[in-house]
Amino acid sequence: MTLITDENMTKMQSSSVPPRFVMIMIFIVPFLMGIGIDLYVPSFPHIASYFQVSSGLVQLTVAFYVIANGMGQLILGVISDSLGRKKILLMSSLFYTIVSFLAVFSPNIYFLIFCRFLQGLGISGLAAVSRAVAADCFSGKDLAKAMIYMSIGWALGPLIGPVIGSYLQHYFDWQANFYFFSFYGLIIFIYMYALLPETHFKRSSIQLKEMCCGIKKVIFHPIFFFGILLLALIYSVLILFNLIGPFLIQNVLHFSVVAYGKVALFLGGGYLLGNLFNRLLIHHFEPTDIAVFGLIGGTLISALMVILSITNSMNLYIIIIPVFLLLFMSALIFPHIQAKCFSLFSFQLAGTASAVYGFLLASGGFLLTLFVTTLPLNSQKPMALVYLGLFSLSILMYLMMHHFDSEVG
Repeated sequence: MTLITDENMTKMQSSSVPPRFVMIMIFIVPFLMGIGIDLYVPSFPHIASYFQVSSGLVQLTVAFYVIANGMGQLILGVISDSLGRKKILLMSSLFYTIVSFLAVFSPNIYFLIFCRFLQGLGISGLAAVSRAVAADCFSGKDLAKAMIYMSIGWALGPLIGPVIGSYLQHYFDWQANFYFFSFYGLIIFIYMYALLPETHFKRSSIQLKEMCCGIKKVIFHPIFFFGILLLALIYSVLILFNLIGPFLIQNVLHFSVVAYGKVALFLGGGYLLGNLFNRLLIHHFEPTDIAVFGLIGGTLISALMVILSITNSMNLYIIIIPVFLLLFMSALIFPHIQAKCFSLFSFQLAGTASAVYGFLLASGGFLLTLFVTTLPLNSQKPMALVYLGLFSLSILMYLMMHHFDSEVG
């Protein structure tokens, strides 16, 4: 991959840190982002039973994690344009490690929700700044490839996380998930402290007026705005099953927590497989063509899922096969729209763009989670209808992106 500036390469070489350490970072951080929800979702019914609360309160542990993630990214991503990337990454990983450990000792569901909120703030710095690092170092198709690499790391989280989490729940209890979070956060902190180079060198002092102007410039760019709304909808596709699936599989269909982990492994394979196909397709097709195929395919599959949910009684296969295909299609969309959005700005605004991106993405996930808490969890029909709505709106957002892109062209 080609670095944007000779200056960045020179700085990396002078610090005797191979550029591959940057690539490792933009892989291991998205993996933590991927397991941030998926690791402990097999424990949802058990957490509800442990604290004697409703499923809706347990789902709020996701909602507050997601919104804190978005709020933190809006601040920390922008600040990293002034302070540099590495400082924010180190502070965020250490904070995440500490609050994950505190969650183990939650005396009630409300303290756990609070700890998840703090976890979200910790992961926000890692999320926003890791994307900014990618934008610092790569451009064009190289940036799209880096985003695919990040997406693969993210995909492995939902693939492996529920399996690990189901066995942690089976052999220990839900608290073991948060020991795992804390340990992984510590590994990231040590790695970044010892090996990660700084990638952003053209810095200035923090000016509130300049920060606000930067945010305004990013958020009011029409292609970026509609692109991020599209990504927020696809992100909602990715997390929807995590919110509903544990209760459908374990409480309604009466499968064990370990069986749920295997179901989640299968579904995570859909997103991973889509990313692997992406790596092949990008050599033969334009990124936008791949994304359009994913959008159309996802809409048709979600419509079929609605029909199946109406005409058939609920069973495991009419849930997991359509969801597998929807996650596959999502993987064809996400990195290309993401790369398009980040290619719109110079690297001086990479942190700001990443911050706005993270905030809007998380806001979409937060609203989805609040909506899901109102849905009945005794049928797959509500989930199928939500999938269809998300993909239909995604096509509308893409058409708006294309409209403004054509005007610029």
